[in-house]
This record gives sequence, C-alpha cells and structure tokens, in this order.
Amino acid sequence: MGRTQTLARAPRPWVERVKARHARRRALYDREMARARRPTDQLGVATDYLRGALRDAPPAAAGREVDLLIRAVREAVVRLHEAELRAQP
Repeated sequence: MGRTQTLARAPRPWVERVKARHARRRALYDREMARARRPTDQLGVATDYLRGALRDAPPAAAGREVDLLIRAVREAVVRLHEAELRAQP
C-alpha cells in the first residue's frame, strides 16, 4: 500500500472576503425583512436578496436554483388562486 500524502492547501484570502460579503448581505436581508410587514414588501426584500446571490453564483448552480424557484412559485400561485376561490361568498 502506498502512503497518502497530505498536501497543505494554499491560503485563499478570497474565501474570507466572500464569506464576509455573504454575512453582510445576510445581515442586511435580516434587517430589511424585519422592517417589511406586508407580504408584498417581504417578497420584494427576498427577491433583491436572491438577485444579488444569483449574480455572484456559478451559472450552473444559479440555473438549478432558478428552476426550483420557478416550480415553487407556480405551486404557490395555484394555492393562492384556490384560496381566493374558497374565500368567495
């Protein structure tokens, strides 16, 4: 059996910068979400947060997440339409 060699990973200063940016965005999102009271305002805050994340994400990952989100949005709209119909007098 051969020996496994452990290679030291080179320092990657950009990783810390990206983590710090993510933390700042998450803190801003939390503050903005705490201020938003109406569902439409909350959706606007969440959309802005998502748009920022999509801009910086690898294209393949962004595409997968967008596909999942579109499916979730369609399902939510169906539920909202059903709720609207049930609420009619």
